[in-house]
Amino acid sequence: MFIYVQNRFNTKPTVTRLASAAAPSECALVPYIDAPLMVLPRDTAGLRALRSSGFWRKRAAERRKFETEFGAAAFKVITDAPSLKLWLPRVHELFLKRWAGEHSGSKWMTQQGFSSFSQAMIELAAEGQACLAILYREDNEELLSYGYLVESPRTLHFFQHATSTDPRYKSHRLGQAFLTQLLSYAVQSERFDSFDFMIGLQPYKLEWATCIQRTWRIIDRKEHATSAGFYMAIWRAHAEEFVRRTPWAYACGKRLLNFRLRRP
Repeated sequence: MFIYVQNRFNTKPTVTRLASAAAPSECALVPYIDAPLMVLPRDTAGLRALRSSGFWRKRAAERRKFETEFGAAAFKVITDAPSLKLWLPRVHELFLKRWAGEHSGSKWMTQQGFSSFSQAMIELAAEGQACLAILYREDNEELLSYGYLVESPRTLHFFQHATSTDPRYKSHRLGQAFLTQLLSYAVQSERFDSFDFMIGLQPYKLEWATCIQRTWRIIDRKEHATSAGFYMAIWRAHAEEFVRRTPWAYACGKRLLNFRLRRP
């Protein structure tokens, strides 16, 4: 459910960051998607030192420009159940808008699939194992960007994220504004040593990452009735890995899936 982050909603992850995590006689490990990670500085001054003064001036200028056109935008981290129940449906709505017309294998594409993650957030947040970070307009509470985050000891995991694609906001770099405030929160909380961007090598992650974590998909022999099924699952995982790491194959596959999605 949460890739390689283990908790009571994901008791048996199908992905691991530890190559020795599975016994060879029971499981096969197939290379999966790399996951950028940022070792957090000790304080806000250390965070600011990671970027030039020009970077921070641009962020401040973009914030002032947004406030002039639309009013103030507020950043907040939510853990209480009433607020989560208010904002999670808006999170799902923004996610669906972001992926409209594009193929996605995420369970969030359906209401039923999202509901399980919504309930997991509410319960894990009550236990101090998850939180929802949001950036929104103060005047009308329009959601501009969000981060669905889960926690493990001393690490904050960036599980799901999306930013508004409204053309009115295109020049305001809201995703960048959200991420810098989220990283500031992670540092200021003094509860985390690292910020895990999780799988995917998107440029906005690599801009902040200090190292790249290798991950492996776990193919468990016990979950397949026959040896043929087990080895077919291994072959399929390797084929998917080839497509992900081969630009022309990935581009062709994505175009094909999007074409099939948009057909009447």
